[in-house]
Amino acid sequence: MAAYKKFARWYDRFMADIPYGEWAEYVIGQLKRYGIEPDAADNGAEDLGGNVVLELGCGTGSMARYLCMEGYRVVGIDLSPDMIKEADRKLIPGFEAYVGDMRVPFLENESCAGIISVCDSMNYLIAKSDVELTLKAAAMQLRRGGVFVFDMKTDRFYREELADNVFTDRAGSISYVWENHYDERTHVNTYDITFYRRLIGGLCLSYRERHRQRAYSKTFIEKAAEKCGFELCDYKVKGERAYYILRKF
Repeated sequence: MAAYKKFARWYDRFMADIPYGEWAEYVIGQLKRYGIEPDAADNGAEDLGGNVVLELGCGTGSMARYLCMEGYRVVGIDLSPDMIKEADRKLIPGFEAYVGDMRVPFLENESCAGIISVCDSMNYLIAKSDVELTLKAAAMQLRRGGVFVFDMKTDRFYREELADNVFTDRAGSISYVWENHYDERTHVNTYDITFYRRLIGGLCLSYRERHRQRAYSKTFIEKAAEKCGFELCDYKVKGERAYYILRKF
């Protein structure tokens, strides 16, 4: 059961209440805080790679849309071809979406100033070695002084909010049942989602996906980041997520 196949078609329906605009304000604010301006490539200043931002786990392009509206050019990669298809349907000016693995460098060496990853995409890295590979790949693609801005859901959220519970939701003719399990020993959260689609005539089709995420401590992320050529510039926990800002040495 692969993640984000048919779910990709309905993803935006179920994420309609996500405050992407507020989230984008934070991300854009942090990029600018570290000198990554959308017009940097055109103002004659010594910039950090122009206005190109790489988004890891770009999904359907909901975050990229806001960055492009601000003037950034965004290159997004996602492991799911179905999510990329949905992103392409939006025809967002300034945004290019590709199927790609965040653990592997996608752009040329030192070709961008900023990398972002939102909506807990980094939690899908189940092995510690995958986190390190992603950080190494990010460091290779960033220019010196560039930043990597990302969020991760916390152990506390998985343990206390999700735990071994069942959740349901509905969006139009599509509904789902989410069966969750969190392993406190491995810090791996597994959720099986069964989607139900009601058809004309009362027929109902079902489809099932399995998603796995892992919680990581600040200590591990900071040590892994330093090992891969980053310094931890900022860290905060807000609600269910921890927010990291790493800067390349």
